[in-house]
Amino acid sequence: MSKITIKEDCHFLEAQRKPGRQGKMGGMDRAWVEKEIRTPQRRDDDGSRAAQESQAFAERQATVELESSTSSSSPEEQDVIASPPPKRSRRAPSQKKIISPQVSAALDRTNISDRKAAHVLLPFAEELGANTRELSLSASTINRQRKRHRQEKAAELKEKFAPDVPLTLHWDGKLMPSLTNEGVVDRLPILVSGEGVEKILAVPITDGKAEPTANTIHSVISEWAISDRIRALCFDTTATNTGSKGGVCVRLQQSLGRDLLHLACRHHMLEILLGTVFSALIPETSQSPDIAAFVRFREFWPYVEQNQYRTANEELKEDWVDDIIKLCQGYLRKDHPRDDYRELLELAASLVESLMAARRSFSTSREQSIGLDGWQERFTL
Repeated sequence: MSKITIKEDCHFLEAQRKPGRQGKMGGMDRAWVEKEIRTPQRRDDDGSRAAQESQAFAERQATVELESSTSSSSPEEQDVIASPPPKRSRRAPSQKKIISPQVSAALDRTNISDRKAAHVLLPFAEELGANTRELSLSASTINRQRKRHRQEKAAELKEKFAPDVPLTLHWDGKLMPSLTNEGVVDRLPILVSGEGVEKILAVPITDGKAEPTANTIHSVISEWAISDRIRALCFDTTATNTGSKGGVCVRLQQSLGRDLLHLACRHHMLEILLGTVFSALIPETSQSPDIAAFVRFREFWPYVEQNQYRTANEELKEDWVDDIIKLCQGYLRKDHPRDDYRELLELAASLVESLMAARRSFSTSREQSIGLDGWQERFTL
């Protein structure tokens, strides 16, 4: 033990002599041993290489000084000759980026991916006579440029948006297809409206719970710097939004530090009534947002004989026409808060009038085409 100079080895041997044998001797770590052997060798190689380069440079400099002593060159030329040659830059020549904000916006509007954009833009550039070697058209470069242009445009929109009127904050969760076409995701459209103002702020992904939804909405309106302009909240009548203790509306009022006017969406109120009527007529056992009867009909639709059908013209009775038109015209004179209600009335009135006009036109043309004695008019002189 007295000959061992490493304390860790002494402690290890003492532990081996104790009862129970607290440890055991393992095999040699060959990889570590080889690494330790290579380290000094590499250090020596680097040192010898540096020494050789220094010696070669000194020999070249001595040769240059010897030659310069026999020539009539100036001291400045001697310094230039004696200095080592500059290192060549390995940086690749810069390429021209053609993804401008207008091109990026066009690609986004047409929903063209980065890879497809690279395949499309390259033949166009060749057709226009451009040198494609000088253009940066890789998918990664296009992706970076599009992201940069989106961020710049978003910052510009936020900077220019400065309303000076009271605003109503709207939000409503929607199940939408994911950007990667892998199922659907729950997104939260957030927008504001006011006198002469209607602006969509963001459409983030959310989990539908009250606290994350309220935090997301508050962070969005804070980014747009319009927190002091919010005066009312427009929302659907779910428990997540209307909860008296932890609902989204209550949390937003607490975050903004003031009471806000609540505008519950009447469209969703009528949906609750319509859902009750539908459940009474067609009992539904599933608790899914999708109605099972409609889902089955949608799945079975490709197998339906779609060539065999009856139009509304065959089912419409003439004594209904006046009542339908009067009903639609009467409601159209009223002020409707939602455009889809007005659109439904206009479509119904237009459909009924067009069907009856087509029916009268067909019957009139048929009567005119039949002459006396049953002969068609085109055969009479």
